[in-house]
Amino acid sequence: MNQLLRKWLTISFFNLVLVAMLGLLMRYKIAYSLPFIDQKHVLHSHSHFAFSGWITQTLMVLLIHYLALKNGESIFKKYRWLLYANLFTAYGMLVSFILQGYAFFSISFSTLSIFVSYVFAVYYWKDLTRLNEKKVSHLWLKAALVFNVVSSIGAFGLAYMMANRIVEQNWYLAAVYFFLHFQYNGWFLFAGMGLLVAKLEYSNAAVKKLRMAFLFFCFACVPAYLLSALWLPFPQLIYIVVVAAVIAQLAGWWLMVKEFIRCRLFISYNFSNYGKLVDVFAPGLDLYSSTIDFKYKEESGTSMASPVVAGAAALIRSYFPNLSASQVKTLLLETAEKPKNLEVLKPGTQSKIYFNELSNSGGIINVYNAIEKAKKY
Repeated sequence: MNQLLRKWLTISFFNLVLVAMLGLLMRYKIAYSLPFIDQKHVLHSHSHFAFSGWITQTLMVLLIHYLALKNGESIFKKYRWLLYANLFTAYGMLVSFILQGYAFFSISFSTLSIFVSYVFAVYYWKDLTRLNEKKVSHLWLKAALVFNVVSSIGAFGLAYMMANRIVEQNWYLAAVYFFLHFQYNGWFLFAGMGLLVAKLEYSNAAVKKLRMAFLFFCFACVPAYLLSALWLPFPQLIYIVVVAAVIAQLAGWWLMVKEFIRCRLFISYNFSNYGKLVDVFAPGLDLYSSTIDFKYKEESGTSMASPVVAGAAALIRSYFPNLSASQVKTLLLETAEKPKNLEVLKPGTQSKIYFNELSNSGGIINVYNAIEKAKKY
């Protein structure tokens, strides 16, 4: 993990700790009276900060990291001010909701948070389009941006009702659940699935199945909102549409899980060499290493896997200098991790093959095992 990604994810996980502490405080207040703390205010602070400071912040960081894998770490500089702006609004909501509940400052920070999400959506959409890659994962990520923007309709609907003193419980709940639905089932789900699909695309996943799963989820997202508003007087046709949306979601999950199970066994990738000329397999996907011009970047390929083996050999020789080169090679081959009866896809094809048939050793390098055995020489 590179330093910038680690830095921003550390901030996100710190925010998660704050969310957990607020949750603990609310539960503590149930058992013990804390008259100086308004339970409802803490609840609003907890929910707003969890959405903005933890989940949204984390997703933004991971989405930017996806671009960084394509364009280099410098892309973080472009988005840095947006990440700080999102943190500013999140911490503003954290404090202001505790102090005053729904009032001028908390509503102002909430509104600014929405505007930050708008700017992020525009920036990210343009940068994703500039990659000029027709990938299913990009469809997921762009849909996530759209649903995040759409969810704000619920928030502004609430603001309109509060400003005009409209006291109608059905409309109030409809607006709340509108926001929550398109956050949970739109922004959160589609962004996470987009990042997962991007990994599956590396694993020679069936593009047609991934695209079909996306279409199922995309079709279901809007009508599935009605599941959260079934107390409203809907005509019979609406219930049929809702059932269709549920079926579409189940079909989408079935396709995704099936493809994930198939690809999780895909230890060898499209770029993997294989055959009797290959002695052992080593990690070669998304490895963080040095590049030209004194920079660091995540890359994939045999050019990344080969140095892993060379580094392992060098490590063993540094601790056990009396071992010969042939002995080190024997150590690495004999101690390789050898999955039994594991079927994978032959690199570059859709045909299955047992993993131990792809190389001479039939295994994946395991430096720990090699070091332990070297001690016995």
